[in-house]
Amino acid sequence: MVVCDWFFMTLPRENPFDKRIVCMVSISMIDEKVLPPLPLNHLPLDALRTFVAASELGSFTQAGHQVHRTQSAVSMQMKRLEEELGRRLFERKARTVSLTPDGELLLGYAKRMLRLHDEALASLAAPEMTGQVRLGVPDDYATRYLPGVLSRFARSFPKVRVDVWCRPSNELLAHLAAGELDLCVATGDGADRVKQGGKMVSRMPLVWIGAKGLALETIWNKQDPLPLAVFHEGCLHRRWALEALDKADIPFRIAFGSMSLGAILAAVRSGLLVSVVARSSVDQGCAALGPESGLPPLPSVTVTLHVNEDPKRPAVACLAQFVEAGFAEPVPSN
Repeated sequence: MVVCDWFFMTLPRENPFDKRIVCMVSISMIDEKVLPPLPLNHLPLDALRTFVAASELGSFTQAGHQVHRTQSAVSMQMKRLEEELGRRLFERKARTVSLTPDGELLLGYAKRMLRLHDEALASLAAPEMTGQVRLGVPDDYATRYLPGVLSRFARSFPKVRVDVWCRPSNELLAHLAAGELDLCVATGDGADRVKQGGKMVSRMPLVWIGAKGLALETIWNKQDPLPLAVFHEGCLHRRWALEALDKADIPFRIAFGSMSLGAILAAVRSGLLVSVVARSSVDQGCAALGPESGLPPLPSVTVTLHVNEDPKRPAVACLAQFVEAGFAEPVPSN
């Protein structure tokens, strides 16, 4: 590589007010290998979308189904992204992938960039859109995610009316199949919901919770049954909590049941009960109970978005983009 340095200097003449400006050029050779690589000019959004799908699903194959690419195409796209960034983003195993620390760092930025992109595109596509959209969301996600989603959607499309139904996932899917809903959020285990036509928007770890500051031994001495507050029969959180306790040979008693997340959290805040909720549902009056509590580990649930697409009703597709972007937001820790 040739580097030119320019020097300007003045040379006095016999007349002190008459000076000559002389330009001198210094030319040197520098080995290109010692120069750092040029920074990446941009992060391609299609690669970031694939990256987010692969990180959420833990599989290049499953990510390919979601972004409509083959497994080999996803693998090549992620390899190219890693090469351009000069960072290893994935730990690759036989059939699964997981994020490296650099991958975890990129994930937060990628989700925010995609959210802004999708919102901008939706807002500019149909700014004068009108109509009505019927959205179904499980109660345990409504409080955390709907305020942000609905406020951003209303600012972009003030003439669209949104009706929200809060029901368990299986009921929402049944209403969607019957044409009574336009789109809904549902929870499930693994990639089954994706195979049923849903698009994965998040994975939610389940956690044991108690009142903030609770010393668990004050309400449970590990000889008596563990007092529980749980959702009604049919809730996946309830089923997995009871299965985990049975597997760990921990006796329990259901002391409180409700269909409402607010009621469950209120019961937990009493300081007399524990429950299982998605980490995103832990409010200020409650706290997650860690492994030191002696309670068994819990899995994560898959959150999927299901849409009855109708070309004549663009508001449905636009709200779906806002819902997907809302669930991509990082969950603040409590």
